[in-house]
Amino acid sequence: VLSRQKNFAVPTVENNEFVHPEPQTPKQPMSNRTKKIIIIVCVVLLVLLLSILGFWWWLSQTSATVVLTPKSNTLTKSLEVTIDPTAKTADYDALILPGSIETKEISTEFEYTTTGKKNVGEPARGKVKIRNKQLKEVSLNKGLVIENGTVSYTLNDGITVPAAQEEGDGCKYGEKEVDVTAVTIGSAGNIGKDVSLRVGSAVKEDLEAVTMENFSGGTDKTIRVFSAEDQKAALTLAQDELADVAPEQVGTKRDDTYLVGQYDQLKVTAYDFDTKVDEEAETVLVSVTGTVPVIAYQLDELGPLAVATLQKDLPEGYAFVGSEPTMLSGVNERKTAQSNGEIFIDVDLSQEIISQVDGESIKNEILGQNLTKVAHYLSGLSELKQYEINWSNNIAANLTKKLPSKSDKLIVTVN
Repeated sequence: VLSRQKNFAVPTVENNEFVHPEPQTPKQPMSNRTKKIIIIVCVVLLVLLLSILGFWWWLSQTSATVVLTPKSNTLTKSLEVTIDPTAKTADYDALILPGSIETKEISTEFEYTTTGKKNVGEPARGKVKIRNKQLKEVSLNKGLVIENGTVSYTLNDGITVPAAQEEGDGCKYGEKEVDVTAVTIGSAGNIGKDVSLRVGSAVKEDLEAVTMENFSGGTDKTIRVFSAEDQKAALTLAQDELADVAPEQVGTKRDDTYLVGQYDQLKVTAYDFDTKVDEEAETVLVSVTGTVPVIAYQLDELGPLAVATLQKDLPEGYAFVGSEPTMLSGVNERKTAQSNGEIFIDVDLSQEIISQVDGESIKNEILGQNLTKVAHYLSGLSELKQYEINWSNNIAANLTKKLPSKSDKLIVTVN
């Protein structure tokens, strides 16, 4: 073996294999400045992390309310309803309701302002001389009228005027004095002396009256009175006054009966005035009573008939607003007059209708969606008239550009 390894080098030991390593220099401790820098960096990173987390939480708390306004319209229909006194029940298909005609008495009072005027002054008085130019005496009765074409007077007493006497070529008239009083009141009767007046129907060639003095005592005093013209006007006004109170006194229903007054047929049946014609008064209390025909039919029958009629024309996807439609009615006078006790009423029905909107389904479609997509979706819904989005925080809305994804943060209401 040794011979085979004779050419092998003798192992030697390097000097350094048994040299002990030199001891390492101990690390220097971290300086305070370095520590401060590390702390500041950590604080900044922590604040930044908290800010990001707070901002994310703030965005997550943003809520939105979507207000949906459905499309609305008014459904109208005109129809002719027959009120048949012989009908026992309503026939909605034939538009027949049971009913009857009643007569309702109404009454009212009102004050009428008078316009009549009356002169209550004194008549003029004076003395006249009656000249008889005839050859026979003449007897004149008390109250005989003498006049000059403008003013008339009456004799206060009956008199006998002696006959005229012939004297040579002339004639001496018979004369008699008598007091007279003007027929009408007023100062116009105060005529002067020596005024000629005609006596009754006699011509002045036979009889003549001549004033012996200036007449006096005639005075004018005008007062307001209830004249005959006022009475006529008050009766005309009474018709209007009754028409004003008739709807309230008749009413629209009595218990379960619906009432329709035919006010164009209102008639005045009695009236009374607290002042007589020509009596002094500035106002007169007028009491008036009248009658008006009233069509009575069951209120609970007309409502269902109207609803059943409009229901046939209700568009798909719409519903009525309110329980009963608005009803305007009036009697078809011509057709009613030609009927056998039936009453034909022209009825105009109207009721607001509104499209049905499924708010919950719409909410599921738009929850968490981009605002552009939401706008496109809502604008395409045929049942919506308009929509509005209200945010709890507009800044967050502008940043996210989409609706909240949490169900409790998105509220959808139908207006």
